[in-house]
Amino acid sequence: MALSLCTGVIFVCWSEVMFWARPMPGTSLRELIPTTLAYSVAAYVFLWLVDAFRARSFDAVFLAGAAFGWLVEGVVVQTLYEQMPLSISFTGLAWHALLTVGVGWYLIPHQLASGRLGRLACLAALIGVAYGLWAVWWWTEAPPPIPWQAFAVYAWLSTAALILAHVIAGRIRLPAFRPSRVEVVILAIVVLGYFGFVTVPSDPRALWVLPPLAGVIWLTLRRNVLVEPRQDFATLPQGPVSVSWAASLLLLLIPLAATTIYAVFEWMGWRPPTGYVLYLVTVPAGFFLFLRSIWRIWRRPSSTEVVGA
Repeated sequence: MALSLCTGVIFVCWSEVMFWARPMPGTSLRELIPTTLAYSVAAYVFLWLVDAFRARSFDAVFLAGAAFGWLVEGVVVQTLYEQMPLSISFTGLAWHALLTVGVGWYLIPHQLASGRLGRLACLAALIGVAYGLWAVWWWTEAPPPIPWQAFAVYAWLSTAALILAHVIAGRIRLPAFRPSRVEVVILAIVVLGYFGFVTVPSDPRALWVLPPLAGVIWLTLRRNVLVEPRQDFATLPQGPVSVSWAASLLLLLIPLAATTIYAVFEWMGWRPPTGYVLYLVTVPAGFFLFLRSIWRIWRRPSSTEVVGA
């Protein structure tokens, strides 16, 4: 539960706080508490998939991230069905799987665990620049712009929460993430019940869109169990790996770079269409990584095939 909650905080920071990129209704601390609890349930499902299907490579983790993304966008809310087929990628694949899971949950902990502070600093600064460019997009999409000082407080406080979640998660000594059968049954009832009584009545297209997508992920992750030799959940940096405060504080380069970009653009009065750029990059990337992950997992020989050869 503790690891799910920490992961939920990380997911909220990336999928909600950084996505909206400004103080607004829904991003206050009081309003983020129920959102974080909901994301923690989705994180619980994600971590269970990671452990149950031995998602150790980026390809398998990305597919588990796709399941998380479509759980949020295709069950909890129904944005998955709004602009088909592009909405299959944005935001389930393009943001949740690629940025929240791929960068926020997978890549950053890898760099924190590696001890390569130079790479971590460059990654954090790059994320901050992208974050700042994305934030200025809201000036055109949802004006008026907030002052750079308000954005700075927003970005620094959310990054502090992100750092705290990474540090605590790194100190949870959890060699495996294996819910009991009772937990699995309760979780299945909750998800399927919500899907049947809320999602489908809201948008009937969910009946023929989401099950095939979930089936492809399930079959491919089952194949991953046969081809992934690393069984232990602890082989991931997101497992029981201590994260030093010194290394994690380098993540403060994210709000520093983001605030700098934001303040400069505000001072110069620039309102570039940066959102379109991110959309044009991440939507094809989401589709590409999803298909590539499937192809790479299925083409890897299983242990029995290697023995037979």
